[in-house]
Amino acid sequence: YAMQLGFDGSQFNGWQVQRHIDQIPVPTVQQALESGLETILSQNPESLLLRGASRTDTGVHAKGQLASFFSRRRLNVNALVRAVNTQIPRSIR
Repeated sequence: YAMQLGFDGSQFNGWQVQRHIDQIPVPTVQQALESGLETILSQNPESLLLRGASRTDTGVHAKGQLASFFSRRRLNVNALVRAVNTQIPRSIR
């Protein structure tokens, strides 16, 4: 599946999932989306294979960012958008 999204990056450390030296995850757009998709689809983040078409740095905003993810389930896209939006920060849409 593919998606187009925008986000206000003020509260994120960029797009890509990353960890500090002490292995504690830092907030990223990818991590927020993976968490929302994981909750909705009952699928672990590794199997989602969520990928962004490009990366952003800390605090950078995006409009029209493209991303894709994998699901074995057949999904109703409109219902999925509504459901994911209830699970992710309002700064991502």
